[in-house]
Formats: sequence, C-alpha cells, structure tokens
Amino acid sequence: MSSYAWRLARSHWFSGALIAHMDARAAAMVYLVHVSQLDLFGTDSSDDDAAARIAELAQRLPAHVRFGTSSWTFKGWQGVVYRKRYATPQDFTQHALAEYAEFPLFRTVGVDRSFYEPIAEPELRAYAAQVPSDFRFVQKVWAGVSSPVLDVRSGGESKVVVNETFLDPLVFLRDQLLPTLNALGSQHGVFLLSISPSRGSLRRVMFEDKLEAFLRELPPGTRIAVELRELRFATKRYFALLNEFGAVHCLNHWTNMPRIADQMKEPHVLDGPFVLARLMLPQGRRYDSMKAKFEPFNRIVEIAPTMRADVAQLVRRTGELGKETYVLVNNKVEGSSPLTVVGIAEEIVGAAVQSV
Repeated sequence: MSSYAWRLARSHWFSGALIAHMDARAAAMVYLVHVSQLDLFGTDSSDDDAAARIAELAQRLPAHVRFGTSSWTFKGWQGVVYRKRYATPQDFTQHALAEYAEFPLFRTVGVDRSFYEPIAEPELRAYAAQVPSDFRFVQKVWAGVSSPVLDVRSGGESKVVVNETFLDPLVFLRDQLLPTLNALGSQHGVFLLSISPSRGSLRRVMFEDKLEAFLRELPPGTRIAVELRELRFATKRYFALLNEFGAVHCLNHWTNMPRIADQMKEPHVLDGPFVLARLMLPQGRRYDSMKAKFEPFNRIVEIAPTMRADVAQLVRRTGELGKETYVLVNNKVEGSSPLTVVGIAEEIVGAAVQSV
C-alpha cells in the first residue's frame, strides 16, 4: 500500500478491518467521499472535480516527498483546503489542523509559532492528536536560541541587544527538544534552526564556532536543518560541520539567498539523512510588501516558474538518492501556498489540475 493510502487509512474515517485492505485508489476514494459528504453542510459541489484531480495527483507523487505549508490557520484557504464551517475563530485555530492533514497533498506542516516561544507539551500533544500517525511536524527553533540579536522594548522604546543564549545547546535541550520529543514522538519530523539576520553583529568565525559547539551537544540522531539568511555564512566549514554532525542545510527560496538550483551545486549538500526545502519569499522582495499584496492568500498572484522547476529538479534528484524530502511553502512566495504546492506537484508528475 502506498504511503498516501496509508496516511488516509490511518485517519478517523475507517475502521481497522477495512484499513488493512486499502490500496492507493481506494484511499483516494475516501477523500472524495468525505468531500462529497461535506456538501450536505453548505460546501459547493462544483469543487468536487478539483478535489478528485488533487486526490489523483497525490497518488502519483513519489513517496519520498512530503509537501506542507508554513503554518495552517489562513481563512483564505476556504474552498481549497478547508470546507468545514467553524463556529468561531478560536474553533478554527484549535481544530483546523485536522482538516489540513486530510488534504491529500499535505504530509507535513511547518510550526512557525514556535519561533516566538517554545510550545508547551499539552499543546503539542493536541496537535499530534489531530493528524495521522505518519504525519510529520517541522518545528522552528525558538528565537532565544536561533537569533543572534533580539529586539527588546524598554520604556516604550525598542533596542537591539546581543542574544546571550544564541546557539546555547542546553537551553534548546531543556526548553524545546525534550518537550517536543515527549509530546510528538515519531510525529516529530525536523527542527528548523533558522538563523535570523545578525544585523552585522555576528562574525563568520564566531558563528561557525558556536554552531559546532551547539551541534556537538545534541543527542545522536537529532534531525535538524540549518537555514541561513546571510550568504556569507555558507562557507566550506559550515557545510563540513553539518555533514560531520548529521545536520542538513535548508535549501531556501528567500529574498537574499541564491536560487535553490544554485544551492544544490554545493558539494555534499544532499549528503545528510534527509532534505528540507523552504519556499518563502521571491528574491529581492520584502515580507511586509508581499503580505499586503497577496492577502487573503486564496489565489496565485505571481507565479514563479523557475522556483517550481528548481523544486521539481530537487525532488527528482533526492528520489534518485533515496532521501526523504520535506518541501514547505509560504503564502508570500506566490500568493497561496496550497496552490503553489499543487503547481509544483503538477510539475513533478507532469499532470495538470484545472479550476482549483
């Protein structure tokens, strides 16, 4: 049975006896029946054809790739990902993850809110309870560890201070790694160590030394991807450290970084135990301007064909290498991350999903 069939089978729709005998096409039919039933509660039955094509597209994707998005609580996704009606905004925030995980193309999600503070174990357990057992979470390492500098407000004013716990392994172990493993278990996928811009406060050698000390103290087998926002840190020693300690470089499509195809040219960049790509911002663009331009994130505003081709190339290459590959997409890269996922999936399998 395909990983797609197994993911649907492990959801709450069917009993164990039937689950054991589901094949890929039967699993796709589960999704279609589920969508059709929702029409009784006010959804538009004209969406069924698009849903059928997305389910078929998911069947044709290679099993080693996990698509997902950066967070999931966007009301603009109604009609694409979300079809249920939620009583209140709080109800949507607390329970939409379950419906997100039912979307056939999504097998992972980026937990971005953990950047602002570590998420408590009970909340992580609530996340895990909403998704199938083979769904995986990619959780950002919080700013207390990943940011070289912090913005601190005092007396009504904001100032930038050096972060004394930047890349402190003990803080990470205590506040995030152990609670996450306790709460999520096998549903934990990857920790994303996204190094925030240093604003000139961090020397290259200092970064490399601190990264080495950090990685050295992590428990063996810790799945961690390091994301750079400053190209000057992408040195030979940086990549050597990642390979030495089993960490990976996050291939990112971001305003100040080279295209993913160019990052893939780095020797040994795909040698780690898994691969993570994040599609965040068009090159040369700013977050705030893209957010204002693309909201409410319900349609593709600016297609990025080169980016899509780069990701398709990456997925083909990692398939040859047998590497599990995570691809996380942000709304700010084209306008609607679920629709970007559909477009990239089409590029990978050579299909075309119309009128989504």
